[in-house]
Formats: sequence, structure tokens, C-alpha cells
Amino acid sequence: MQEDDRSASGRPTEPMSAAGAADGAKTVATDSVAPTELADQTPAGRPPSSDETELAPGTVIRERFRITGRLGSGGMGVVYRATDLIKEEARDFQTEIGLKVLKPGIADAELTFMALQREARRAQQLAHPNIVTVYDFDRAGEVVFMTMELLEGQPLDALLDYHSEGLEAERARQVAADLARGLGYAHRQGIVHADLKPENVFVLDDGRAKILDFGIACAWQAHRVDLVEKALRGFTPAYASPQVLAGKSPQPTDDVYALGCVVYQMFSGHHPFDHVDGAEARRRKLRPARPAACRRAEWRVLSAALDFDAARRPADAGQFLKRFSPSPVRYTAYAVAIAAVVAAAAWVWFYDPPQGPDVPLAELPAELRVRVSENLADAGAFANQGDFNTALQLYDMVLRDHAGNREAVEGMNGAAATAIDRIMAAHRARQLDTASARAALEAVLEYESLPAAARRSARRALDEL
Repeated sequence: MQEDDRSASGRPTEPMSAAGAADGAKTVATDSVAPTELADQTPAGRPPSSDETELAPGTVIRERFRITGRLGSGGMGVVYRATDLIKEEARDFQTEIGLKVLKPGIADAELTFMALQREARRAQQLAHPNIVTVYDFDRAGEVVFMTMELLEGQPLDALLDYHSEGLEAERARQVAADLARGLGYAHRQGIVHADLKPENVFVLDDGRAKILDFGIACAWQAHRVDLVEKALRGFTPAYASPQVLAGKSPQPTDDVYALGCVVYQMFSGHHPFDHVDGAEARRRKLRPARPAACRRAEWRVLSAALDFDAARRPADAGQFLKRFSPSPVRYTAYAVAIAAVVAAAAWVWFYDPPQGPDVPLAELPAELRVRVSENLADAGAFANQGDFNTALQLYDMVLRDHAGNREAVEGMNGAAATAIDRIMAAHRARQLDTASARAALEAVLEYESLPAAARRSARRALDEL
């Protein structure tokens, strides 16, 4: 999706943010640019062609999205920075978006149109802080496009190009945990990414990582076969497991293999098998050495993720995360008192957080304190805007980092209670059928950190349906 503009040598001179890519000399948009209207028909009555020149700054699509710059290109599309004119008219605090358009001259435009629709549909299923947010999918004449959140930061491949010996260890750990959280959420929804690699990871300016491009992700259900996805299924050999290379349907364990390759690369600066594909690496009996910055416990799960035998890998990204990055509170609690560890374990087991955290926020590592505080602020903002789904996800992240955090427990209780009330009200008003209402309530119950009071409310609501 949003990729960096490269120099003629193919390597960036320094990491470039998405905003920087859009603000370069080639893509500057000013008020003096006369906007071009791009809807179903041009003024002359001819639909715009996907073979024509790339969209220029000032072009308006669907009387709503004004192109302000080009961010980069991927396998199927070009990504632009755009302004949502409706949000601008409503004086929304965030009016800029990313807009992905099918590349001109693509070999099979109709098939790719369907694939992009699958990407939009799937990405809308995956509302998670570590997966790029997709808003909508549409068509204006022959211009097929998808709108998504605008990301400010650098693609991971650009960061790895710039840091040839690997990222700083703590930064690598944070990105690894973010990727595992995002993939783990997708796996719980029955979706595998199928092409995880550094080019499909974006690191925001605040340090958080987001997974891009679920365009070739496959529904992980044997009873659902999508011929469009099957026809367009692809992968990057260096990050593909032996099982994928053998033509087997992608599974969560294949994403875990790719995740292992990416995480190893972040710690060491190079691919674990020097970009040899998994089948060839197994034939040569290659074994990567432990990166110096990788702790022993981290290496145990990382080496398991890189195992050529799928049965020996963590079953999914959630299992990888539990072994690779257990809650930092747990380690701090060991230093405080063994009783704190027991309390934290009981909290996870019974879903009933104690009255306060085992370890005060002020005693957490500085980086963790910042992350907890930022996620709390963001969760409150989303809750105030009525986006309880995102608020619940962020409160869940806080409680994973800081078990028993009072503000997060209260916020999650409040967000869950309001969400449950709205679900039941919509069901009573016949705006939501019973199956959809049950699915929405079950989604609330999926949060392991959901406080006991909210969990009881959700189960009572389920019993009423």
C-alpha cells in the first residue's frame, strides 16, 4: 500500500515518511491547481480510462476525494494522499486519507477489480490497531479505488535498508509484538495474510506498526473457496514456508513462518536464510544463528517459528506472541513479589481484574508507560466519538501491557456496556437480526481482558436473544 519512493539505486538515502513522500517536488498540491472532476462520466460523456495518466494533484473523485499527492505504489495499485471533502465540510479534525487506485494497464483489470473488492471487504473485517483501517471500496468509471487511513511513518523495508545491521533491539521487539497482535487477531477471524514481508509492514511515527495489504489473504475455512482469490493467490518466495511452496492452502502456521523471517531480519539486519525460499533452505539444511540482540527466551520461539515443519511452529500468531512477548508486568511483578505474579495469573484465568494494578504505572519501564498512556488517551477519544469497537481494542491492549489498570478497566466496562445496550436496542428495533446481534455480542466476549461485570452483561444479553 503506502510504500517509500526510492532513489535510482533502489535504496533510500534515509527513511522517508508517508507525508514526506507526498510533499516532494513531484507531488506538491497547491490551491492554484484546477481540480479535475472524476465521476462515473467525464463532462464529455466518456468514462475515464485506467490506461490514462496517473491522477494529478487536484483531481476530485466521486465529488468527494481530492488528490493532494502520490505516496507510492504496490503490486496492484498506486496510493495517493487525498482530502475527504465531506469531512472537511463537516470540520472533522482528520480529513486526510490514503486512496489506493488500481494501476493503469494492469493485465486483467476485471479480475483485479474483484480482488481489490476482496481486499476491502476483508480489511473491513479486521478492525485492529495493528492492521491498516480500510474505509470503503468504490469505482468511478474505470478508476477502481479503495479509501483507507493515512499512515505517517516509514515502510519497514525502508527502515531495514537504512539500518543494515537491524533495528535497535527494543524497537524490534515492539514491532514484532505489534505484528503478532495484528496477525493473531486476523487468525482468530479465520483469515491468513499469506504474504507477510517487510514491504507489507508500516511503522508509524509513534513507533506502532501496522500490517498492510490483505489483498491476497485467503479465507481460512475449507468450506469457503473463492475462485477469484485462488486465481490471484501469490506469495513472496523468501517469506513462504515449504508448505506454501508445495501448493498447500495457506494456514496460520505459514504466517508464523513469515513472521519469524521478518522478526529475525529486524534483529539481525538480514534474512534468516539469505532470501533462499523455505523449500530450498530445508533441502540445504540451513540453520540461522541466534542474533546477538535476541534474548534466549525470544530465540526459542523465533527458531520454532522458522522451523520447516509446520507442526513444530506456534499454532498461530497469538501463540507466538504469548511466548515471544509475555506481559511486561509479569516480569516486573517477579521483582516486586511472587504474590503479584499469582494475582496476575488469576486475573487472566478468571477474567476479573483486581481493584488496582499489581505494579503502579509509575514503576513500569518508560517506553511502556508512554505506550499505555497513549493508548488510554486514544481509547477515550474513540469512545467519546462512539467508536466502541476501536475503544475496546485499545483498552484491551492497555490491560495486556498493564494488568489491572484502573482507567482501562473502567473504560472497558463503560465501552462494553454502551456497545451491548446499542446492540440490544438495534435488535429490538429490528435493525439487527438475531444472528448478527449474537455475533456482535460474541465479539465483545472474545476480549480476554474483558472485566467480569461486562462479561456478565454480555452473557445475559446473549441469553435474552
